Amino acid sequence: MAWTNATPSGGYVVGDTAVHTATFTDSEDAALDPGVVTFTVTNPAGTATDYTHGTDNEVANPSVGTFTLTLDVDKEGIWLIVASGTDNSVVDVERAYIRVDPKD
Repeated sequence: MAWTNATPSGGYVVGDTAVHTATFTDSEDAALDPGVVTFTVTNPAGTATDYTHGTDNEVANPSVGTFTLTLDVDKEGIWLIVASGTDNSVVDVERAYIRVDPKD
């Protein structure tokens, strides 16, 4: 699995919309859609929220193997985003951190 973090060059500020992309491939590097894709987001206060494709509007599947999370960041600090894909008992997991600064 590959991970793309579309963090703007100046970083995020409270109120921005963050977009993160996870790309899933098989052992031959061909794109594939896992049975279940979930992004788990932990905000700076320590609250974890799961966003699952097919259940939550924040997760999209624009093409085979590509899943995006669109998230409004409402707290300053360090956010943890974990993307996981499960298929036939195989789990791929990637982690990313983003920093959100206070709004000026």
